[in-house]
Amino acid sequence: ALAAALEKWRTTWDESRDRMARTNQGDGSLTASVTPLLETLLWSAGRLGVAREGLMAAAAARADDPLYRPIRRAAVAALASAKLTDDIVSVIETALSADDPELRSLAADLLRRHSAKKAEQLAERSLSDPASFRRLTAGGGASVKLLRAAAEQGPAQGVALPLLIGHADVEGLKSIAENRKLPEATRLGAIEGLARVASQPARDILAAMGKADKEDEEIRKSAWRALRRSKRTRPAKPAEVTA
Repeated sequence: ALAAALEKWRTTWDESRDRMARTNQGDGSLTASVTPLLETLLWSAGRLGVAREGLMAAAAARADDPLYRPIRRAAVAALASAKLTDDIVSVIETALSADDPELRSLAADLLRRHSAKKAEQLAERSLSDPASFRRLTAGGGASVKLLRAAAEQGPAQGVALPLLIGHADVEGLKSIAENRKLPEATRLGAIEGLARVASQPARDILAAMGKADKEDEEIRKSAWRALRRSKRTRPAKPAEVTA
């Protein structure tokens, strides 16, 4: 009965929404009545473990429709109550590229809980979305290789740098700081990371950058400032890392 009700009211929602598009007129009942009803039906189906196909269809539908966002979020959340089989995981994966930030975060949390290995594979494709990247790599499961790649990306650098600092990954930070093909802001972030690691190898790198005649003046000045800060900072204790 619940599966039938879900199908009926999804059809009602679709018909009303299509009518709005054809006539270019609003329909207050769609958002005030039908959408909340569908959210309740989806939640109930998830709690009872029924209407699996209906939940998957609702989670995959109307990806570009802003009015459908609450329904899609409710459907993905309901799928979390089910056993995450390959077909369900595939549907949730598509939500990682949605234009709804809440939905992306929800999908990332579900995928990380399902499989840390799978989450890291997806994290590599989410470097431009810091919120999703943070959730997919929560718990320290990200490899150093992935974190280094993320630290070279402007949007994800703020997420990856603290993790590299926590790992005391001097070599990774050095490679970014010295890479003249990267934007200056990205290199400056890595220089600050070396300062926070505060180990002697990190200080040696900063000193060498400060003395490098071929470096831009701003980079050299930043390296000297970072070196001075490093000397006032207690060395970071390296965390356990994965290869």
